[in-house]
Amino acid sequence: MREEILKNPKTKYRSVPFWAWNGELKKERLLEEIEAFQVMGFGGFYMHARCGLQTPYLGDAFMEAVRFCTEEAAKRGMYAHLYDEDRYPSGHCGGKITKNPAFMGRQLSLRFAPKTDALKEEDAIREKRPYLVGRYDITFAQDNTMRAYSMLSEGETAKNTEVWIYSTLLPQSGWYNGSNHPDVLNPEATKAFIRETHEKYKATVGGAFGNVIPSVFTDEPNIGHVGWFDIGFTDSLSMFWTRSIPNLYREKYGEDLVAVLPEVFYNWADKENYGVRYRFLDLTAELFKVAYSEQLATWCEENHLLCTGHFNTEATLAGQTSNSVDTMRQYAPYHVPGVDFLFEKVELTTAKQALSAVHQYGREMCMTELYGGARWGCDFRRYKMQTDWQTALGLTLRVPHLAFYSMEGEAKHDYPASIGPQSPWYKEFSVLENHFARTATAMSEGDPVIKIGVIHPIETFWLGLGLDKKAEKRSARIEDIFQNTAEWLMRSHLDFDYISEALLPTLWDGEKIGKMQYEAIIVPGCQTLRRTTAEMLEVFSGNGGKVVFIGACPAFSDGIPSDIIRPLFEKSICVPPEKFALIDALEDHRTVEIRKNKNNFNFEGVAAEDYVYGLRKDAEGGWLMIACAAPKENYDITAPEKLYIKIKGEHKACLYNTVDAKREALAYKTEDGYTYIEKDVQPLESLLIRLGEDVEPEETTVYEKRISLGEKAAYRLSEENVLVLDMAEYALDDAVFAEKEDIFKIGDIICASLGWEPNRGKYTQPYIKQHEDAHALRLRYRFESEVETVAALGIEFPEKTDVSLNGVPLGKETAGYYIDHAIRRLPDLKIRKGENVLEIKMPFTHHIQPQVLYLLGEYGVRVRGSHACITAKEDILYIGDAATQGLPFYGGNIQYIFETETEACTARLSCNYFRAAALKVSMDEKDVGFIFSPPYESPAFALSEGRHTITVTALGTRENTLAPLHAVQEKGWYAYWQYRPAENAHTEGYNLPKLGILKAPSLLVYKEKADKSTG
Repeated sequence: MREEILKNPKTKYRSVPFWAWNGELKKERLLEEIEAFQVMGFGGFYMHARCGLQTPYLGDAFMEAVRFCTEEAAKRGMYAHLYDEDRYPSGHCGGKITKNPAFMGRQLSLRFAPKTDALKEEDAIREKRPYLVGRYDITFAQDNTMRAYSMLSEGETAKNTEVWIYSTLLPQSGWYNGSNHPDVLNPEATKAFIRETHEKYKATVGGAFGNVIPSVFTDEPNIGHVGWFDIGFTDSLSMFWTRSIPNLYREKYGEDLVAVLPEVFYNWADKENYGVRYRFLDLTAELFKVAYSEQLATWCEENHLLCTGHFNTEATLAGQTSNSVDTMRQYAPYHVPGVDFLFEKVELTTAKQALSAVHQYGREMCMTELYGGARWGCDFRRYKMQTDWQTALGLTLRVPHLAFYSMEGEAKHDYPASIGPQSPWYKEFSVLENHFARTATAMSEGDPVIKIGVIHPIETFWLGLGLDKKAEKRSARIEDIFQNTAEWLMRSHLDFDYISEALLPTLWDGEKIGKMQYEAIIVPGCQTLRRTTAEMLEVFSGNGGKVVFIGACPAFSDGIPSDIIRPLFEKSICVPPEKFALIDALEDHRTVEIRKNKNNFNFEGVAAEDYVYGLRKDAEGGWLMIACAAPKENYDITAPEKLYIKIKGEHKACLYNTVDAKREALAYKTEDGYTYIEKDVQPLESLLIRLGEDVEPEETTVYEKRISLGEKAAYRLSEENVLVLDMAEYALDDAVFAEKEDIFKIGDIICASLGWEPNRGKYTQPYIKQHEDAHALRLRYRFESEVETVAALGIEFPEKTDVSLNGVPLGKETAGYYIDHAIRRLPDLKIRKGENVLEIKMPFTHHIQPQVLYLLGEYGVRVRGSHACITAKEDILYIGDAATQGLPFYGGNIQYIFETETEACTARLSCNYFRAAALKVSMDEKDVGFIFSPPYESPAFALSEGRHTITVTALGTRENTLAPLHAVQEKGWYAYWQYRPAENAHTEGYNLPKLGILKAPSLLVYKEKADKSTG
């Protein structure tokens, strides 16, 4: 038995959020947030420099903050993880590394006209200018393929189309603090990065390496994110480049790369031979691995740290090729390979790539950076669904994205919501985090049970590059097969690992690929295979392994025409790119089957394709976790369905209820070498099944009746109501006032008029001083009130701002804050009946630009279109949208207070229709539990005969307060840009979601069974 998993899951399997250090770092504030993380059930945090950082990155004050937080984590039994960059992608040290021109990232730029600013190579490097790599005479066919080409010598004239290929710098950006992307193909640049970043951490907190500080995160490293054959991405066609590539290419292949560079960009018109491009990309991928990934991992290992992180755009072959060339290859050195999921996507290719490296290299954990852009309105059920399917597959180191240190300025728009104390549900989040830690602990035990391997087809995708339509179809075809194969296998419950051709020679020992032994290997539409892969598959097939080809026989080896695969192809199983043909070929290798909608262990039903599973085997049995991996259009309707689960092997079985922390009996039987389990499941429910244990069924009660708690309730708010002020007239310096405009557009308009970089996400960090010559911005807000009342104003930078209301100047003395310390609370505003005019005079700088104001008070608010008015406060709330009952912008908790009279009974509270993070239930001031996912019922509680007070707290979200309220976007994730939507995505009025309890809660009354020996 593993009761400890339920009672006390391991700290290392608790989430460690990205803690966005995005302001001026102060110890008292850091301590406050660490305390909040502990309340939330987190196991620690990643100290992550982020947009808005005011304390100089890696300076003395920054490193003192790192030391302080590390010591606090140690006191609390938490982990303090490191993050290796100022924002992302990693490798430039906040722009410091790329101050050296030799370490600036470069690309090949193909042009049809010369560049007038080019210099000789050495001078160009020093002066940060382009240099000519080669000049060519190319004969083109009409479809952008080549018929012939030659390299031109100096002074030679082209007879056909003259083409110049230059080495140019990757573009400068405020994102790199005014510098460039680093040259991650240059090992000396990575050495400098380690020296300036990792060694500084070591000097400050190196004594905590390997204990309080377990890992360092390297984030989205990429070769330059160049525009693959995309005219207009920069100023030309572009390709990866570093100065050493020509010499390395010659050493490895005995060929002059510069002489044949056109073959990297273009395909032949009258033949198919992709050898040059294949070799170039293979070399580039290997150079990235050696120069960057291996250097970092080696340093971490030597210093007792785990190297973790993820790569950019992992889900598609196109994204991988344009950022890391071959992502699977990069996972090899990482101690904890990882992935990134922007909410609310299910990317099976992304997950399986990193997990395959974990399995084959015998790593303990796989990291997932999850929830990014989840919206302020994300609720507990969505957090649970997104986490459960990943944990089931084996992604057990969770890094929630993002917990804000500060919400000052643009920081508040950085992929919200904040998974931290700015969210009003943070004190209750531990109910979810405890569940996550329990499942992650279980799904890290034992070994994965996977019988199928899939050759990763990235190298075939390289063949499909080019400007011609034939290439476009070829790349689209292999992309489709890549995506479909993962979906078909995982949703038919045939778990698999990817096999990297580049890593295979070092992993294959004649029987196993690393730690994994597969029974079948799929070749998914590959047009080229390495000679080493073909040789391995021959041995694998000869030893009794099954090889399944999808589609035609590969006609290339290492990118050049070859028939070496033909003999193996002709004796293997060959299927078309069609789901059931593939599934039928692999049925003999199935370990788990999950079906639904048939009775009595009858497996004639349909595959439960919206569920995925992970199976782990240990000495006493194993763990099977099944989770929903299909976001629902409607999360409110509860429609339970029966799952029928068939597992190879005869096992005892029980259910670990990881939310309620108890073991439960399962209906199962064993027969003919299989275990059969039958279970009713709710939408979004996950199952953690222990194989090798069983539990006696508990005595249960039976449902008797439902008692409605009524259509209205008394209520209490956890914080003041709010009127959002986000539209103002404006004037810069001595200019006349312009008409009312959206507050964020005002900032952009003024930046454009001053020739400044817009302050919208990609800006230079505030700790790098800019625009010291501050301008004066005047803002005028007009709002109506139907009552005389008193309010407070939530405002940023009150000490630098002059405020007047109806012509009366207000003081600068503040009292507390609203939501975040950066939004100070200016009290005692006298609101009059009728129109009120609030006037603001503030500095306008790179960092200080207009933000939304929040008028706070004990009143109601009514919204009509783009107009909002203060009203009298409602005495009661009717069940339904609270946003239309005086609370349109409210983001705190709402307590609904119901009175009811009952006989003595056992009851549950039921409510399936609400817009809140979760519902917290208490009876007569005693906490009962939470409602956040189907079947939307609280834990059972006892009621004595008589009158009772039942309080249902709708845990608020900040969606109606902090979301881009004028954006025409009700679903999906959002970040900086949605706060400044394009004209066709913008509405003058407020786009406000529903709020609160939308259906009357009811008591479900139960009684004990009359005959406990039956039923």
